[in-house]
Amino acid sequence: MYLQGYGVEKDDKQAVAWFRKSAEAGCSMGMRHLGVMYERGEGVEKDRQQAVSWYRKAAEEGNEEGMYNLGTMYRHGYGVDQNYNQAVFWYRRAAEAGSAAGLTGLGLMYENGYGVNKDYNQAVTWYRKAAAAGDAQGMDSLGNMYYNGWGVNKDDQQAVSWYRKAADAGNAQAMNSLGLMYEIGFGVERDRQQAISWYRKAAQLGDQYAKGTLKRLGANP
Repeated sequence: MYLQGYGVEKDDKQAVAWFRKSAEAGCSMGMRHLGVMYERGEGVEKDRQQAVSWYRKAAEEGNEEGMYNLGTMYRHGYGVDQNYNQAVFWYRRAAEAGSAAGLTGLGLMYENGYGVNKDYNQAVTWYRKAAAAGDAQGMDSLGNMYYNGWGVNKDDQQAVSWYRKAADAGNAQAMNSLGLMYEIGFGVERDRQQAISWYRKAAQLGDQYAKGTLKRLGANP
């Protein structure tokens, strides 16, 4: 309630206090939320090591979001030594626990060969599972695979289809990609106004690339 300002004035410090009480009482969701607050520096001084500590506690209690967050910290080396093998381990644990984001994380590792042998076919498999589970990033990534012809036959129409699904789910990166497809006429009929419309939606979400693109096209954000 305090974090979102539902029914009370938004107060990050109060949110942290309640998350801490929840975490100390053994609630894995409270542990994960507390980790997020430390990672972002909301209501507490930003401390990625503390974020890792709370994500790990949440993960060890079986919290799938904590597992995913911990994997991401290992992937980037935030608050912990960068370790792709550990990132893969925790993404896999998250995926097995039902995390759609974990499925996407695994796809990313296979696409780039981080902690595993690069394997576009495996990447597509995991992205497809993530997309089926409703993960917008997974949908966008699957669109990229079709656009590039990685692990699948290149298919601009399929790329557009997945970009659209991701964009409709609120993914700004997919909105940019969909805008580009309309701008250059790949997989759809070229349509400058549709391109601007999608770039504008991404810009309204704060996307800097979209804002720059609108400026290049001479369109208002």
